[in-house]
Amino acid sequence: MLNLTFKPSLYSLAFVNGIEIVSMPDLFYSKGGFDNKIINVGSVAEFEIDNSTAFETIHRRNVGGEMVSDVRDSGMFRWWYPDEDFQMKGVVVSIPQAKIKYTDKTPAYVAPEDVYATSRSMGLTNEYLRHNLEMNMTWYFTVDVGYTYLVRLHFFETSLEVNGTH
Repeated sequence: MLNLTFKPSLYSLAFVNGIEIVSMPDLFYSKGGFDNKIINVGSVAEFEIDNSTAFETIHRRNVGGEMVSDVRDSGMFRWWYPDEDFQMKGVVVSIPQAKIKYTDKTPAYVAPEDVYATSRSMGLTNEYLRHNLEMNMTWYFTVDVGYTYLVRLHFFETSLEVNGTH
């Protein structure tokens, strides 16, 4: 049972515009359905996220793309903001004709198709490919110290030559 109590101070006014309680599918923000554990980057130790762990979204970015509003999200009512103010290098690649084949391990609620329709690349021309080892793609985000952060990355294979499917 969830009990929400709003108690205004004496001589004050209180009002509520809306309350939203959203259930979270198992593994949605933890393992993504692909394995039974999370490993910290640079470590072999498992990181446990149990049902008592609370999450707060700090940044959600649509890499290379425009803002995706809550009504265009895939049923989770999230906002996906452009990454252009946080990204330092990279060429925007658009894949508007790509159609995603969602599966049991990657259901549609993971992210909307608009998120997978664009990406950033270090470049596809020979000139860029020669310099890829010297380059990196970097995003700068401000976060508070003293917290542990979960970073979820979304990947979508855009080259049909790799495995014949998106």
